[in-house]
Amino acid sequence: MKTICIRTYKNELHFPIMQGVPIKKETNLFKRFIKFLIFRRRWTVLCDYCLWVPALGKWIFVPMDFIFDGASVPKILNGIYSPTGMLLLGAVPHDFGYRYKGLLHVNYLGEIYFVSYTKSQLDSIFHILNTYESGMPHASYVAKFVLTLVGFLGWRENRKSNRILMTDHPEIFIEDNI
Repeated sequence: MKTICIRTYKNELHFPIMQGVPIKKETNLFKRFIKFLIFRRRWTVLCDYCLWVPALGKWIFVPMDFIFDGASVPKILNGIYSPTGMLLLGAVPHDFGYRYKGLLHVNYLGEIYFVSYTKSQLDSIFHILNTYESGMPHASYVAKFVLTLVGFLGWRENRKSNRILMTDHPEIFIEDNI
């Protein structure tokens, strides 16, 4: 497996470097309006993202080129909970975990390894990260409660797609001595 130099990452809060995935423009006005109402922008992680989570005592790693949609907040609630606002820090690893049924961690030697997680465990990690980032546990509890109620939809969709980490991100599995 790939290794990274975790000394280049700080044991402090930081966000992924990301860029919006271009949105295909619809020519039909009706389709454009429907897309405006329900479309969620997707984002791509531009460089490897490694985050120290004190509450877990672990580093979480998300590889470059991972595409995610931020927190899946209904558009009507975007004024209260922005998909790329206080929920972003938890959304990146959470979306990764939902897609691959687990997370990548990094040990102190810089070795990346995969840990399988359940939906419930990933939802708890989402809550821990959002509480850590925002300092607002009550708002994070509301987000976790909603995720507990409807998160099964995203979990089920990802189980149907059956994405394979080794196929999507082969660079992680190549030996790389730094």
